[in-house]
Amino acid sequence: MKQLVNFTKDESGAVTVDWVVLTAAIVGIAMAVIALISGGVESASEGVNGGLEVASNFGFGGSDYEFNGKTWGDYRNEADANYDSGEGSTSAYQLAANDAPDGYGYTGSDNQDGHAIYMSLDGETVMVAGVETSSAESEYGYMDPYYLPEA
Repeated sequence: MKQLVNFTKDESGAVTVDWVVLTAAIVGIAMAVIALISGGVESASEGVNGGLEVASNFGFGGSDYEFNGKTWGDYRNEADANYDSGEGSTSAYQLAANDAPDGYGYTGSDNQDGHAIYMSLDGETVMVAGVETSSAESEYGYMDPYYLPEA
């Protein structure tokens, strides 16, 4: 009986119970905070995702241009095929110019990958392989768009 009385008077286990209750309260508060902010984080990430989708469509200036994947060699082969088939002699330069985005002219080809380089008619931007950058940031520098698309 004496052991039962000593057990009920002993307070050393009460500290453990206090820590368990305190830890449970902290975990509960953390879960409530996560539930509270998760909706805001989800909507913010959807906004970022939407912005990235717009940027990936090369629509920096409102253009609906889509890169066709052609290289300078593709334009040359197409021009040669047109000539050989008797369809006329359209130069590879003119074919590349005809594929230029609105407001751009063909100005050359990328020596590294062979993609057509298009310069905006105002000289502000360069587009290579569907990627638009400012002419100041471009490794190609300023070039005149001397082959313009056929009207």
